[in-house]
Amino acid sequence: MANEIAQSHEPSTDVLYAIITRISDGYIYDVGDTALEAVGTWNDARIQECAVDMAFSGGSFYADFPAAITDIDEFHVQVRINESGTPGSEAITDWIKSQGQISWNEDSEMTLGIIGTTLQSVNQTVELPEPVETRARIYI
Repeated sequence: MANEIAQSHEPSTDVLYAIITRISDGYIYDVGDTALEAVGTWNDARIQECAVDMAFSGGSFYADFPAAITDIDEFHVQVRINESGTPGSEAITDWIKSQGQISWNEDSEMTLGIIGTTLQSVNQTVELPEPVETRARIYI
């Protein structure tokens, strides 16, 4: 699969990037090491090492979910706008454009067909039917 991370955004001259964190333990993906790193090794000054570059195409920015992540897990993805406009100069003060969750299955994004009846989406609203009042009579 490709382009699992997508963000509609204009202008195309902006620089967007994604930060990926495993929800179960808070490990953050380090692009340079191509691995998830422990929470204790993270600090705000290292955000450049964890920025997954996004490319512009047809009104949106895209990035592949890193192939090095082979876990079956839930990941928090935060898309940020690099305020300096220069790749490699990301800062913890960069504006957060959006964020969401990806369910990952070793090498691809899980879909509802794969995860069965478990609905796991932060962007989907499910309407439930109104409760129906029922009454029963018992005859003796």
